[in-house]
Amino acid sequence: EERDGTYSRIFYRDIDKMSHIGPAFPYQVLAVHVAFKGFQAGGFLGLASPLYFAVRRADVVKRTLRFSALSSPVLALVTSAMLQRKLYSIPEEEREDGIYDRAYRLFHNPRQNRFDRFGWYGIASGSMLGGILRLPNGIAGGASLGCACGVLLAYAFPSI
Repeated sequence: EERDGTYSRIFYRDIDKMSHIGPAFPYQVLAVHVAFKGFQAGGFLGLASPLYFAVRRADVVKRTLRFSALSSPVLALVTSAMLQRKLYSIPEEEREDGIYDRAYRLFHNPRQNRFDRFGWYGIASGSMLGGILRLPNGIAGGASLGCACGVLLAYAFPSI
């Protein structure tokens, strides 16, 4: 099965053998994956934060959106920095093969791709909802919380 278009040219080295070949830019695939996982972790922290704010009798919605809007980008940066540290701890002669191997496994893992896709759908839905409701930090906080909700949806309903 051959695909045409930009997507296949960006991610695959050889379009004719795309099911057996890895991504054309393995470092970028790995870096985006790691940053996205950090963003998701911030969303999950944001989902847990209403309990804390409710105990403190604070404005739960406003504080949760603010916390989520800050936690997701911060954790995405932290996980990206951790990736750099990890990559430079690997001997240079093994680094390229390790990156390629991990990117290949991420790229061809249907379950991982499904969870990531639901996370991206959640980001889009949450940011749109936050923008429509015109809440403070609604777009960024909604994207963060939506990402976590999308992952939970993918886990809760494996048949979707």
